[in-house]
Amino acid sequence: MDERQAIEAAFRYFYILYPNRLGQEYDPSLEEIEMSKDGRYWLVTLGFDERRQQNPYLPKYLQMPLRKLKSFKVDAVSGRVLSMKIPRDE
Repeated sequence: MDERQAIEAAFRYFYILYPNRLGQEYDPSLEEIEMSKDGRYWLVTLGFDERRQQNPYLPKYLQMPLRKLKSFKVDAVSGRVLSMKIPRDE
C-alpha cells in the first residue's frame, strides 16, 4: 500500500466515525503522513475545524472554529486502520 492509499483509508475511517462532517465547510484535511520506523504502518494525521458555541459578548477571534487533529495508524499491507488517537506533543 502506498501513501495515497493510506490517506484514503484514514479519510474513509474518519467519515465512518464522524458522518456529520461529510460535505460541510469544515471538512478534514491532510496534515501529516509518515511511515513508521519499522515500515509496517502509515501514520496519517488529519485536521478539522470544530465550531465553538456562539457568544455575542466575545470578540470574533474567540468565536473562530477550533483546529482539532486525529492521527490514524494504518497497516501498510492490508490498509486496515488500527487506531485513531489525539496526537500528543513530542
